[in-house]
Amino acid sequence: MHILVVTGRIAGPSIRRLTAKRPRGVRVDVAVLDVPVAAMMTAEYVAEKLVEKGIRGYDLILVPGLLRGDASIISERLGITVWKGPRSMGDLPIILEAVAEGQKLSPKEPADEVLRERRLDRLRTMITSAEERCRGPEADGLCIPIHPPPIRIAVELPPSLPEESLAAEARRFAGLGADLVVVGIGPQHSDTDVKRRVRLVSQTLEIPVAVDAGRPEHLAAGIEAGACMAMSIYKGYAEQLETYGSKAVFVAVPSRGEGVPRSPSARIRLLKEILDEAGRHGLEKIVVDPVLLPPMQGLAESLDAYSRASRRFRDKPLMMGIANVTELIDADSIGVNALLTSIAAELRVSLLLVAEESWKARGSLAETMIASFMAAASLLLGSPPKDLGVDLLVVKEKRPKHPEHRPEPRRLVELKKAVRSRRMDPIGYVKIRVIEGRVEACLYRYEDEMPELCVVGRDGLSVARVLVRETGISDPDHLSYIAYEASKAEVAAVLGKSYVQEEPLFIPVEERLKIIRRPSGASMQAGGSERGAPL
Repeated sequence: MHILVVTGRIAGPSIRRLTAKRPRGVRVDVAVLDVPVAAMMTAEYVAEKLVEKGIRGYDLILVPGLLRGDASIISERLGITVWKGPRSMGDLPIILEAVAEGQKLSPKEPADEVLRERRLDRLRTMITSAEERCRGPEADGLCIPIHPPPIRIAVELPPSLPEESLAAEARRFAGLGADLVVVGIGPQHSDTDVKRRVRLVSQTLEIPVAVDAGRPEHLAAGIEAGACMAMSIYKGYAEQLETYGSKAVFVAVPSRGEGVPRSPSARIRLLKEILDEAGRHGLEKIVVDPVLLPPMQGLAESLDAYSRASRRFRDKPLMMGIANVTELIDADSIGVNALLTSIAAELRVSLLLVAEESWKARGSLAETMIASFMAAASLLLGSPPKDLGVDLLVVKEKRPKHPEHRPEPRRLVELKKAVRSRRMDPIGYVKIRVIEGRVEACLYRYEDEMPELCVVGRDGLSVARVLVRETGISDPDHLSYIAYEASKAEVAAVLGKSYVQEEPLFIPVEERLKIIRRPSGASMQAGGSERGAPL
């Protein structure tokens, strides 16, 4: 197969290096057009230039993924198949391998998007088939599989959540796609409180609702109010709940009410006693939760307990509350939830319980849902959870985007430290903040406490542009400052981080490393902006 790769001047040298090593049986030539970057090319322009060059004899032409327009125009002019390549040149080797293996691409969509969507469509079909084969106890029509996939995700409304906030938070969770919403109940709640809280949520949602309580009378009240799952039954609870045996799914926890033993063997023995007790009292639908203890307080023993439970209770679904780990380790929840979900799937856990009670755990539901899709796909494919077309690489990236060749500048200024502004902008100063996931930038006159103009939007660059256009700000220092801070604010909004103007969004890991290496008694270096007051 003879392939022509079309690119622009700046990327030309890099593309030649990337295509020097190519799949067996493939020859690759590179055509560099007189345009600086691929994003400036149109389909009509490329067709015209390739006709001028007399291009012929190729089996396939790959044009940049960022090309504007339909590449079919080029194909019609040349009589050669023309497809869009990837948006990032770093993906080009992967695309060439796929084409060599017979993968068809598109003249309209970038190659990386085509491959991603086709891969995802295949996985969605496989998981849908697994849904149709699901066997296990049902909670209000929701099958809890004995063996994953699928993997169900339940999310808890904590007992501390005010009653007036329950409905809105439940709708948010349902909108994200939770399979089950759990109403958490605390010891301060009465039976009447339980019924009111459960009814409020169940009347709000069209998805199953569970109740999580430590007392059997609270579980009974929750079931009477419409909960289809009761979390959790301890030793001795079954007799008090036998009236509701066929009305709900019950989650068995290895406890007599005074805590969970650390010993895995003790947990399995206690779970066996609880399951036998449940059977005698007509509790028909049971999910087993060996309990995941927090890091450094029994996490390793817990994984052993899950492994044993997976073998011992092969006819029962397993549940894992991963919030016990996510909430109790000061690390980004994305990686923690992804890893725990994979471990859970490997241990035959088919129901995961997450929570977003703390600020650092916000987003755990969405993260775990994506992780569960990845884990389910991996189980079906028999491969690690990578190269699936979906990932949880939010801050880091799978591979570096191949740097474009940079011509040597005629003049280079290398900065050793932050550059302070030399003057204040006579027009006024700008305050930037994040409000409900959107960037807000306001211009203040020096003599006025009220902003003259505020611009709000999700795209930081657009907010900055409109603010500048509407106010006439023209000072170069100030323009740079506004664009920089608006960009930071947008990143903070996307990641759900707090944004404080002039403060850094991230502290690099290398800087954090200095903290643990600091000599004992050394003073902490005070933080602060080196840019001075905002213009």
